[in-house]
Amino acid sequence: MKISKSESEFLLKNETFIKVCDKIRQEQVKVFLGSTLDDSDVREEAYRTVRLLDKFERILKNAIVDEERKDKRK
Repeated sequence: MKISKSESEFLLKNETFIKVCDKIRQEQVKVFLGSTLDDSDVREEAYRTVRLLDKFERILKNAIVDEERKDKRK
């Protein structure tokens, strides 16, 4: 599935999207930092959630870069 540059830019500049991503990150950092020594599963889940957000944003940014590269070649 191809994500267009305009779709990616819309999401990355959308205030609600930004707020939701930041809120999820902050909550997961709190979960991670608030975990006890025996809560390795909880920490791993928080870590995976943050990494998934990073990957999601990276996919959007790559869609922008990829389309810009294609436009330059034309």
